[in-house]
Amino acid sequence: MVILVSGGRDFNDYDSLKLILDEVATWADDGFVKIVEGDGLGAERMAGKWAREMGYGAHLVESRYGEPGPQRTQYLIDTFHPSQGVVFSGSGDEAAADVLVRLFYGGVNTWLVGR
Repeated sequence: MVILVSGGRDFNDYDSLKLILDEVATWADDGFVKIVEGDGLGAERMAGKWAREMGYGAHLVESRYGEPGPQRTQYLIDTFHPSQGVVFSGSGDEAAADVLVRLFYGGVNTWLVGR
């Protein structure tokens, strides 16, 4: 299962992130879990840390289009075909809304984590 994690630049609750990703990871039928994240501050970097701690794959995709944004989000969806999305809200909620729309139209089961 590929899980795309996005948003939450000011998210700093690692224990909550672990609980959420632990739960989502249990849905992997074959036990394969890979995190795809863009190395953004907060939730994205913590998701990569969680994947490494758990022994799962983590694919860091630094921006190939300059700053993080809609083009990179679409690239992640088109390239990695996530089956789950976890979007953390916070500062920059406009960006989180764009990610949610793109995941929805991409047919990706998506979870929004708020405050």
